[in-house]
Amino acid sequence: MRPQRGERDVDRRSRVPDLREPSYIILFEGPSSGGRYGPVVFLPTMVSTYVKGDTTLPLGFDRAIAPLLPVLWYCLHLPRSRFDPLRIHSKTLKLMHRLSVPHHILLLPAPWPEGLVQRIFPEWPKLVISPDSLLGSAERLTRECSNVIEIIPASGLSADTLRRHWTLIHRNLNGDRPQHIQPSRLLSRSPYEASRLPMHFIVRQLRDGTDDDVPADFESQEDLVGYFFHCQAVLCAVARLEDEGRTPAEAMRLMPRTLEEEGANLRVPVTVGVPGIPPRVAHPEAAKSTIQSWGAPHD
Repeated sequence: MRPQRGERDVDRRSRVPDLREPSYIILFEGPSSGGRYGPVVFLPTMVSTYVKGDTTLPLGFDRAIAPLLPVLWYCLHLPRSRFDPLRIHSKTLKLMHRLSVPHHILLLPAPWPEGLVQRIFPEWPKLVISPDSLLGSAERLTRECSNVIEIIPASGLSADTLRRHWTLIHRNLNGDRPQHIQPSRLLSRSPYEASRLPMHFIVRQLRDGTDDDVPADFESQEDLVGYFFHCQAVLCAVARLEDEGRTPAEAMRLMPRTLEEEGANLRVPVTVGVPGIPPRVAHPEAAKSTIQSWGAPHD
């Protein structure tokens, strides 16, 4: 018997891959003058904001966004993709380094343009973080926006909420699959934390899924980067042994030599940002000296 058209449509939908990812909406106070908010500004508006003191010089950072920096820092601790809470084989994790897997974070002014929020990642789970003064707007947002898993005031963010949000996001996207990653550490904003944070996403996979075995303190940036490069070498070695199909006993025996070889040939993509220098005039020596200050090899 041939399936009816409705049955074929249901079967086709059941085979469509689930491409949803976690997303984060951060509310901020929009223009108080009643003017329409615009994410792109032109030169006359830019000069006006400089004169009024609404933005910083020389980079033009919007002062209305400054209070959100701790919230943005918190969001960077949350899952980047649906796979972050899961246990990932080293071979797969190494291959994922070739992909760009950013956080999906949206800064949304309140009030927002009419009809906008219905188009914001329609099916993706959303965590809404709001200043305490805008919680009423956040409630209205949930009525206009689909799949909001929680609203939380910015004043309530902590290591406890971080653990809860990882679990909520995992359950929404991965169902009953075991949650391997159990973060327990909300990093303080010290000079080295920007380098430590991305390291946690790798090291937790190499350990038992928690932050307990990740070093909490480093004496210098060089020590931190050296430790991270060692972890990258371990990842490469384990991925190589997995690719070769080694048994656990063989992998234990071959690991010291494989780790030494992978460490000697380690190549890790690095992005260097040089604030205040346009790309066209940034000298290669600036990037080279920055990498040297990490104690890292360069080509």
